[in-house]
Amino acid sequence: ATHGFNAERIEMNSHTGTHLDAPFHFYNDGTTVDKMDLEKFQGRGIAIDLRKIGTMAIAPEHLKPLEGKIQKGDILLLYTGWGEKRAMTQEYLYEWPYITEAAAKWIVDQGIKCVCIDG
Repeated sequence: ATHGFNAERIEMNSHTGTHLDAPFHFYNDGTTVDKMDLEKFQGRGIAIDLRKIGTMAIAPEHLKPLEGKIQKGDILLLYTGWGEKRAMTQEYLYEWPYITEAAAKWIVDQGIKCVCIDG
């Protein structure tokens, strides 16, 4: 009533919902999202179901079933099932699935231009 309108307020972590981590997320001199070419995030998607790998460390052997199916410039979608665990628990907050250094190299060697993961 004081200002002539009704308004709501929502507070959330920047990792809520769909988002991307630009290089700036990890490197102070990295590119920010507003400077990235939109073409980097468009293309054919190829998905792999990793819900039953039994580890949080996504390694090259988990991605090998994609060999021969991947084309240079594809977007890799990693389905870990992690989004279904969303809660304020120790597991959800601190035990996220991650790509090992060897898997990251494998991804680069395949010519994949973008990696997506369900969080």
